[in-house]
Amino acid sequence: MEERFGILEENMRLVTQTLTQLRLDNQHDRTPNPNLRPYEDRTVKIDIPEFDGHSYDPRKYLEWEDRMDNYFEFKNTTPDQQYKLAKVKLIKSAAIWLEGVHKRRIREERGRINSWAKIKKHMRRKYVQTTYKQQHYVQFSALTQGNKSVQEYIHEWDRLSVLCDINDPEELRVSKFIAGLRENLRHQLMITPDLTVHSAGLQAIELERIANRFTHTPRQPVKPTHLGTQAPHLHLRGTPRTVGRVLTQQGETHLPTPKM
Repeated sequence: MEERFGILEENMRLVTQTLTQLRLDNQHDRTPNPNLRPYEDRTVKIDIPEFDGHSYDPRKYLEWEDRMDNYFEFKNTTPDQQYKLAKVKLIKSAAIWLEGVHKRRIREERGRINSWAKIKKHMRRKYVQTTYKQQHYVQFSALTQGNKSVQEYIHEWDRLSVLCDINDPEELRVSKFIAGLRENLRHQLMITPDLTVHSAGLQAIELERIANRFTHTPRQPVKPTHLGTQAPHLHLRGTPRTVGRVLTQQGETHLPTPKM
């Protein structure tokens, strides 16, 4: 009996040691790796497009710039890596142009471009016209709903607001938004208090939906009779052709000609 208890105690001791070791190993596995940057997820792959500089459309360059900024933020990229990666993604005309800028700055003893911020600064000078933002301000100032739906109007409003970096007070923005709506919607929202651009947009969408529902309500078809799809025409007065006869649903009935 004592021998059995001794074996059990030894087994329990071994189990305890094994569980303790497993617990320590698990804690060690959870220790953050100092070589990995915070929030880096290597399972997510993001493709960064290249920029060749063939098009002078400012929207294409600014779209590429935004994609690069989003990638650097997601990957928590260091400034040095940002510069190297951006330089690799410039190809053809854009790469040749950047190299020319480098050489010119070296001749002028101004140093090479060595950061993503400086690359953006010089590329905006080349690919984004100085009047680009001014054009958006003009478009935003003249923006009205016109023939667009409310949702299309809101989409254009949001796009131009971001491009122009509008930072006006909410009351001024709401007034501008409502003033651009069609007259029937504008009059209904002008008497609604405490609106924001967001709530005014939602109410305008609902009002437009209700108006469209009543406008496009189909008419009830005329119930056909046994004589055809149209109601019979009853001649109440005689004409040169109908004197002495009356049209009824059963056909013509000849009446006696009155004596003069």
